[in-house]
Amino acid sequence: MKIEEILKKIGLTSNEVKTYIYLLKKGEVRAGIMAGETDINRSLMYRVLEELKKKGLISSVIKENRNYYRANDPKNIKRMIQEKEAEIEELIKNLSSIKKDEKDEMKIEVYSDIQGIKSILKRQLDEAKEFFVIGAGNEFSNLAEFFYDKYHNLRIERKINQKILFKKEALERAKKIAEAPFSDVRLLKDEYKVPFGTIIWKDKVALLSWKDKRIILITSSNISEGFKEQFEILWKTSKKV
Repeated sequence: MKIEEILKKIGLTSNEVKTYIYLLKKGEVRAGIMAGETDINRSLMYRVLEELKKKGLISSVIKENRNYYRANDPKNIKRMIQEKEAEIEELIKNLSSIKKDEKDEMKIEVYSDIQGIKSILKRQLDEAKEFFVIGAGNEFSNLAEFFYDKYHNLRIERKINQKILFKKEALERAKKIAEAPFSDVRLLKDEYKVPFGTIIWKDKVALLSWKDKRIILITSSNISEGFKEQFEILWKTSKKV
């Protein structure tokens, strides 16, 4: 991607990009000269220069009663982006404070194919401090090249606790996972034949059907608490690995 395109993506206008790059190449230059050499209208040039100064990308100096402009260190771009990120965080905080309370409302989302499943699993690691799994099998390890290892490495890095109830046919997988940090693993009784896996975290429950390549995400404190109770009942009657 060209430098000009990247600068536009982070919030500079076409004229700001043109002026900033011009000053990087030329050093200290007067506004009138810049206007002529960049084909930017003189009155517009002054507005462009003011915007670049506000963003911390250029500065001015007076020499012999004349105003000269020069580009600041390009590292200031990083500071500009960080300031924008701080403003966005503050905006999100303010917007969240006026957003309608949806704690008592149930939300259901359905995602299809492998990419949909992966998106929910990534979201789970972004939100959870701990999670619970009912009916884990061998399918997850074959989800996609590198994704399985990346998922577990990130979970360990973030110190996210997992409690997993594996199906009988996944005994070897259960033994391996039991050795991983922040993991507690047990084996379900032989008669457990439910054809989908369940992941529970916070106020969310994900029902995952590997056969259909589909995942249903339910957001509801009431539903989540119900599944956690079911998990605890099954946990007490399951076998240690």
